Parts: sequence; structure tokens; C-alpha cells
Amino acid sequence: LDSESIVSRGQTAEAQTKRQEAFIAYASGEYEEAIQLFVDVLRVEQDFEVQFYLANAYFESKKIKEAIVHFNELTTDQNRYRTRSLWYLVLCQLELKNIPEAKKIAISLSKEQDS
Repeated sequence: LDSESIVSRGQTAEAQTKRQEAFIAYASGEYEEAIQLFVDVLRVEQDFEVQFYLANAYFESKKIKEAIVHFNELTTDQNRYRTRSLWYLVLCQLELKNIPEAKKIAISLSKEQDS
């Protein structure tokens, strides 16, 4: 996490504070707290970075189905978290022992990176 991850321009003081607290909780391994704070931030603004870390916090908390929802949302748009989200979707499917789906996502990711 870099300092830009913690504070973004144009946010209200409250949103900045929640964002900071969320990233601190995440970095400290307090994933349940981070989840609540990331959700609060996303209620105020759409933020791909926050959504990516929210998905990761769900993954780290073994809430794989919730993680999949957020990683999938990040793959619908071209954003800087798209490729990483696809890789995490492979990990989620492996965690669920869904090997065919994990392979399917990995193959599509490989084709996407080749083009």
C-alpha cells in the first residue's frame, strides 16, 4: 500500500478517514474491520481500488463467494485491477475446489494477455 492508496484528492474528510482506517485495518490483517470500512467507503463513492481490496479482504476472511462477486465486478470494465481480479478469481475457484471453472478463467486470462 502506498500513501496514494490511503488518501485520494477530492474526498470529504470523513471519507478520507474511513478510507485510511480501512487500508490500515487491511494491512494489519484485521479483515472483518476492513470489510466494514471498505463497504462504507463504497457507499459514498465508486472506487476500483477500494473494491479490489474489499474483494481481497473477503478472500482473506474465507468469504469466497462474496470475494467472487466483487472480483467479477472488477472484470467488467477496463481498469487497472481487471487482470489481478481475474487471477484472484482463479484462486477463488481453486479454493472452492471448482477446478473446471478455475481452468476456464485461467485460459481466458492467458488468451487476453496474448492479444
